[in-house]
Amino acid sequence: MPLTAREYECLQWAARGKTAWEIGCILGITRRTAAFHLDNARRKLGVTTRSQLVARFREFEILASLTVYPVQPHRLRKRKASPPIPGKFPREDAFDDPADCTRLLRGLC
Repeated sequence: MPLTAREYECLQWAARGKTAWEIGCILGITRRTAAFHLDNARRKLGVTTRSQLVARFREFEILASLTVYPVQPHRLRKRKASPPIPGKFPREDAFDDPADCTRLLRGLC
């Protein structure tokens, strides 16, 4: 069973060493929702621990990087970047430091 986009996204952050709380903060979801997506990915990949999950994920990424997929013409078109929405959490590496996330959350409360 393939991973959903959100499971894959959470797994990418987990592979970078982020906790469920940090992943939730980065993606604008709750800690429990991030943990839910990681649990689903763990079940789908047939592993029991988070370390095994990250190792299996990296294994699959290495295999995927060796596989050459044909590029479909409609995927070559660039989409216009939408402007950031004020008040929304950024979805990039803006919160590499957990303290940044904590400061942001304190400012919202």
